[in-house]
Amino acid sequence: MADVMAERAALWAALRAAASPLRAVVERKMFGCEALFTNGAIFALVWKTARIGVKLPDGARFDALASEKGSEPWRAGEMIMAHWVLVPKRMETDTRKLSEWVGEAHGMAGANAKAGAGANAKAPAKAKAPAKAKAKARPKAKAPA
Repeated sequence: MADVMAERAALWAALRAAASPLRAVVERKMFGCEALFTNGAIFALVWKTARIGVKLPDGARFDALASEKGSEPWRAGEMIMAHWVLVPKRMETDTRKLSEWVGEAHGMAGANAKAGAGANAKAPAKAKAPAKAKAKARPKAKAPA
């Protein structure tokens, strides 16, 4: 257990270094793991099994990293997490390569968060027309006798 914790700490330091030139990065826990977010969207994390994962919603870029020798899909128990790839172990110590993939994940997360916010943003309220004055009740005409 102590070895995994030490390895996770080292990977967290590597992930933070890879993300250091990026803008609007927020660090916080997700699923009990250290994770990086931008504009409220997660884009990278250090998984419990001491692996770095990046989220790549673009199919071509996902396929490119997933085809790298040593990469794996991110599994949370039996479930495979969509758009997530665990980077190859050799990449964890290659700051330049890791920075490229973390940068791509960051860019995709930021673009998707902005696009999603635009689609889900509440439309500004329409200006209300001035209220009409209530018509006074007219007395009923009496029927001729």
